[in-house]
Amino acid sequence: MCNICGRHRCAAGCPNAEPEEIVCEECGRTLRPGDKYIDVDGYAYCVDCLDIDMLLDLFRVEVFSA
Repeated sequence: MCNICGRHRCAAGCPNAEPEEIVCEECGRTLRPGDKYIDVDGYAYCVDCLDIDMLLDLFRVEVFSA
């Protein structure tokens, strides 16, 4: 039992709570502390998976050609 929040599994606001697991939507890799990622509407994408075409699509940017 936690000596701060008094629960067996700490509440999210407790300093002893386990950090929420973040998983890349593209590759499925679990991100570790220090890994860089972007969050789009609650979905995480690690920077290793990002390219310009994916970013344009994620942010719904319409691309035109001359």
